[in-house]
Amino acid sequence: MADAHGEQAYKRPGEIVLRYGSRRSDTPGLWSPGSPLFVLVVTMVASLFLIYQLTQTLYQLNLAEGERDRWQRPDDVIESLKLKDGNVVADVGCGVGYFSLKLAPKVAEHGSVPAEDILSESLTFL
Repeated sequence: MADAHGEQAYKRPGEIVLRYGSRRSDTPGLWSPGSPLFVLVVTMVASLFLIYQLTQTLYQLNLAEGERDRWQRPDDVIESLKLKDGNVVADVGCGVGYFSLKLAPKVAEHGSVPAEDILSESLTFL
């Protein structure tokens, strides 16, 4: 005798056979690790976590840069260089590009700011 799923079910007359679950075992459920819904939810949670981490990092960098602006006075330093459109200014030991990013608008479209650092991670961030 076959059940509703095409599987063989053996029972004696008058015996009650209990089946738990209503789907076949080879059919993935909505929340099983291979299902599209599970993958979508995990991807969304991971994306939200990464967005949160990014915003926190940018917030911390903004706080640190604001503090650094007060003691290093980059506007005064850059003004003393008397930069014009087309100048090339090298930022040696640029780190994550604190000065590089402030120098670039001053040399405008025709100039450049080559940035150099011994740490590749800093340059990757820049």
